Amino acid sequence: MKTLLIKTIMSTAPGYYITYEYARRLLRLFRRNLLPKSYNPLRYMMIAEIAQRVDAIKQSPAAHAEGRALARVLAQGNASRFFISLPTAMRLIHNS
Repeated sequence: MKTLLIKTIMSTAPGYYITYEYARRLLRLFRRNLLPKSYNPLRYMMIAEIAQRVDAIKQSPAAHAEGRALARVLAQGNASRFFISLPTAMRLIHNS
């Protein structure tokens, strides 16, 4: 079961499972290097990926402002992985 959960959380995810408001707040902190050093590493990886995708949209021929680019990234989904830890995944399975 553990191996299956690891494969699952490491596979692509349909979305980022984060609200627009929270993602915008984290993105602002990320861009200013204000996320605490003790910040959750998986959440940090997620916001870094979102920032990279937002930047790509802002540089595209159909460039958007930051907020619109973020909304587009969240709507498109296709996250590189599920940004949850193995213990969290195990807890979700056992509590359902």
